[in-house]
Amino acid sequence: MNNLVNEMEQKTASYSINPDHFRIDMYISYDKRVVIIAKKDNNFTEWLSLGRISNYDNYVGECINYLLRNSPLPTSTSLFWRNFEDVTEMKYDELFVFFQHLSIRQSNDSHFLMNGEQIEKDASDEFIQQQLVQIHENYCETTKLTEPISFVREQLRRAITEIRVMEQECSFPWALNKVSDHANQKFVELKNKFVFSQDEEVRKLLYELYELKAMIYNQYMTAVR
Repeated sequence: MNNLVNEMEQKTASYSINPDHFRIDMYISYDKRVVIIAKKDNNFTEWLSLGRISNYDNYVGECINYLLRNSPLPTSTSLFWRNFEDVTEMKYDELFVFFQHLSIRQSNDSHFLMNGEQIEKDASDEFIQQQLVQIHENYCETTKLTEPISFVREQLRRAITEIRVMEQECSFPWALNKVSDHANQKFVELKNKFVFSQDEEVRKLLYELYELKAMIYNQYMTAVR
């Protein structure tokens, strides 16, 4: 898997980075696409790659093993939406709407944590790959729709309308914190239920809800800075 950070402007920290802050953020979509981001800390990224989980190869498992065993890498950049979109040709926001997030962190000298589960550091590429396949299957099972699609769409429309009304009724931008918190909670709740839906209207409404909650948060933060 190619490291797209090589195609970005290299930037290094002016401070000593604590290796304990290293983490891998993986984003998994319904169709098994993955985005892998390895961070030195919250400010600097050393790896970005795109791939797909498969039962027939171990490329993603191999990538995770490589990162766990070789970090810190010499590559380093400040990753933000513009350079992410330039090298991936993806919309950055879609990571947070149509992908499930999976966290991988060092645990101790013998184990790492994948979504909170301890895995031995000497695990094979194949083992890690199969763990990821199983996680994807679990995501698909837990997000399987049990309600009529018309009801799902209506839930999203009601949430958007409710939040817009709350925003309009708030007299001052600096008082939007409760509206922002509610909008974020509602988005997380509905995303966790409908993130893997392939219905175009559901996806459109979920993205609209994401943009709304982000807009309210930005309004609030601008007012209180």
